[in-house]
Amino acid sequence: MWTVKHDSRTKEHVHLLARDIAHGTSSGGATVLDAQNFPAFAECLRQSIARALTSLAQAINVKSAICSLPPELLSHIASFLPLPALCTASSVCKHWNTVMFEDARLWHNVSVHLCANASRWEPSLSPLLARSRMFPVRLELSVQCASHSLDPTLKLLEQHIPHLVALSLGIPPGALIKFCALLQSTPAPVLETLRVLSPQLPRALGMPLFGLPAGLFAAHAPRLETMYLQSALVSPDIGPATARVKHLTYEHSTSPVSAATIYDCTRKCFPALESLVLTQGFVRGMNSLAEINPLPLDGIRLFCTLDTDPEATTAFLELVPSTASVTISLAADIPMGAVQTVDIPERLRDIFRKHAPIQRLDIRVQQGWVHGNSSADIPQICTLSINGARVAVDVYCAFVTAMFAKNRDEMGLQHVSKLFISKTLYEILETAWPVLTALRELTIYVDAVDEDVPGTLEDNECKLNRICFVEDLRVRPPPHELILSVPCIRETMAIIQASIRADIPHLVLSGIPILRPRDFSDAPTVSVSLEPHVPRENYRWWWELGLLGDCTLHV
Repeated sequence: MWTVKHDSRTKEHVHLLARDIAHGTSSGGATVLDAQNFPAFAECLRQSIARALTSLAQAINVKSAICSLPPELLSHIASFLPLPALCTASSVCKHWNTVMFEDARLWHNVSVHLCANASRWEPSLSPLLARSRMFPVRLELSVQCASHSLDPTLKLLEQHIPHLVALSLGIPPGALIKFCALLQSTPAPVLETLRVLSPQLPRALGMPLFGLPAGLFAAHAPRLETMYLQSALVSPDIGPATARVKHLTYEHSTSPVSAATIYDCTRKCFPALESLVLTQGFVRGMNSLAEINPLPLDGIRLFCTLDTDPEATTAFLELVPSTASVTISLAADIPMGAVQTVDIPERLRDIFRKHAPIQRLDIRVQQGWVHGNSSADIPQICTLSINGARVAVDVYCAFVTAMFAKNRDEMGLQHVSKLFISKTLYEILETAWPVLTALRELTIYVDAVDEDVPGTLEDNECKLNRICFVEDLRVRPPPHELILSVPCIRETMAIIQASIRADIPHLVLSGIPILRPRDFSDAPTVSVSLEPHVPRENYRWWWELGLLGDCTLHV
């Protein structure tokens, strides 16, 4: 390696030698390697080659078509890139680097995960925030490092909070005090969304909840409307910063809170609340409901997960105004007997009545739903869509069956002309079948590789003229794999035709491998067609759906 003990004559000799070798030319000077200059030769040669390659790359890039893109167009394309890809793209060439760094709008979504010494991240985080040039910024900061190294980052955050429109903080236990001081002393004049996530520890530890400080944001956050708190609560004297919050989510996957705590926080701190989402349930905390008035929030929409203590959750529901829209999401590991008092089938019945007349009904099993130790422990859940609009997700299929068995005559099913249902939900089909008298099209989602067919169906006077089988497996099968046999389809059609006492004239196959129209050539009364495969819907966890509409029920 190059060292200071080489004199200027040796340096010049090695420089000429490295340049000659790198460029394949001769400078006319001595090109002899000896023991004196060899240690410096390797580094000089590497530097010369690197400079030559850099010059060549720059010359090629200048003449390339991609550098001829107008800055406005290149900037527009870059606006679709996530932050890591944007950083990579900005280092492709000098032209891209200049264009992307000059457009401050590209740097308004910043996501940083500090997993080591935070002090050495500050020089990188500072330019990212500085590039916004006071544009509204959405910052996601996740911290998993020692609190003593956070001071430069906290100071930088204090400088930029005034122009953040969204702030997400993942706070480690050792840094809670420092973050509290920051959130307490710094105003947030344009902040619209605040997410605070504290550490995820086993629920059995009973970890105390992190509390947002009194006088949040120096009592100045006039635009704050959405808050998401994970294992965190708000102080009763949090101040006017939460006075305009309309949407609040409490997610307590570590330490369930008492119903009394939620009640006090909601009543005192969120006078403008419209939507309250509670996940992971409650523990007991109210001895006498008769002494507590209902929440003074007539327009609130409440969504809660029944988990830790079903009776405590049911007690809390009694404090919600009768004018509120209250729905419940049931955790998969709760015994079915624990929720019978909540009258979920009746809530579903009310949703059906609200959307009458029902002309199109879609009942589809949610694929890939995981919540438990093994798939065998997971009850079937489904999504309900009425007239093309999704009205309920995470619905226990057993509840839908119970609802149809008890109320099918008064739910408006006699107007349904198009029914879409998963193959694994034939029990629901059998229960609702007698009242589907206006049915014209039946679509069956093939979501399992089996030969199951509907049971005996009661008589139905509908004039069904079209039945479709649509592949809906979690993993799409290869073209050579049989997932539904011809005999299974024929038996299904025979059962339905026996019920309606008529033939079904049209059979449609979508995404079903192997099957072809000629497989049914011996059935001249049936017209068989292959249609383009129906794209799957991307079902997501209900708490990832964003702000929920009035028409969505989570049970």
